[in-house]
Amino acid sequence: MESLDKSRFIRIFDKFNDDLRAYNGSQFVSFTTGVPATWESYKPIIRSIALERLGADKWTTNDIGSGRILAAVIRAIEIKESQDVRNNLVPWEPRHNQPSETGRLRDELGNGPARQRFERHVFDLFRERREPADILDELVDLIGRRYSLIAYLYYVLDDSRFLPIGTTTFDKAFEQLGFDVRTTGRCSWSNYQEFIAAVHCVQAGLTKWVGVKDVRLIDAHSYLWLLVRLPQKIAQMRQQGLQRPGDLKTAMIGLAQGVINRVGNANGQLLERVVKNKELFGFSSTEAFYDFLCRAWEEQDGRCALTGLPMLLPQKRRPVTELVASIDRKDSAGHYSPDNIQLTCWFANRWKGTQADHDFGALIDILRRGEEAQRDYPQHFGAITE
Repeated sequence: MESLDKSRFIRIFDKFNDDLRAYNGSQFVSFTTGVPATWESYKPIIRSIALERLGADKWTTNDIGSGRILAAVIRAIEIKESQDVRNNLVPWEPRHNQPSETGRLRDELGNGPARQRFERHVFDLFRERREPADILDELVDLIGRRYSLIAYLYYVLDDSRFLPIGTTTFDKAFEQLGFDVRTTGRCSWSNYQEFIAAVHCVQAGLTKWVGVKDVRLIDAHSYLWLLVRLPQKIAQMRQQGLQRPGDLKTAMIGLAQGVINRVGNANGQLLERVVKNKELFGFSSTEAFYDFLCRAWEEQDGRCALTGLPMLLPQKRRPVTELVASIDRKDSAGHYSPDNIQLTCWFANRWKGTQADHDFGALIDILRRGEEAQRDYPQHFGAITE
């Protein structure tokens, strides 16, 4: 607690309460209700699923180097049970043509000595064969300073001692509170311990100075995340002309109705029957369709899934522009179903046409990088192949 200024801490908590009221009209009650629960309660669920998928208690030394431990780690990261239960503690879902962490693991550790070393480190970590401090620094030597990936494994191992991390966000939160702790580009055992110690201080401050009851370490972690992300979300809402999260749903209802009308006309069905066609939509009701689109907007952070550009929401008195959001089917031959829908800028949706996402993504990457991208996409530059 020596690193925290009490008056500053309380002032920032009061600002946090103001942000909560600005976001949805209610103030902080607990970490198990309201916005903190809606945004952050998934983390212990993800950890539980990850432990089950790892199955570390069944590993044997014969598994080291076989690829089975690496495959289990990847399964424990790539968790998407539903739109509400998905792992965003590690950037494993490819976005805007950026490589995913699990994709990199597959490429870099597919076979050979590197995979054997990685599996030895993970085996020793979960079977308590060596000190966690030694293993973390050896993982850094092997795969680089991939803080979110390594911290996630430690959080899955023991949530009473370890935490996940998103370095940029937490560095901003620490700066607000006056902590002299920075994590970006500094993945190491000593830095990880500084990070966890700082979160412990915040946990104590919430309990002793603010009077919040039953604050777990992961709750203090969530609080720090919200300190940074909640103002960002409010600013984004204001930019879109939204006053409350419910306004987002109103905009998505408009998008959804457009799709329902098009599909209904194409199939000769009455509109009220369209979403009951499970083969077509895969949603239980129109309400489920609207809610899905709202979640997709939140998950994509209001950015086009194909270009990464910030999208505009369709609203009355706003002229239709090329950056207005639209509902795109990843596979144009497929249905408007939960696993085949993404939100994109209208121009990207139109330009993509019937192309596959990865083909259109390659063209967007070429547009950004120019001739520099020729080596990565020789087929688009007229290279002759056998």
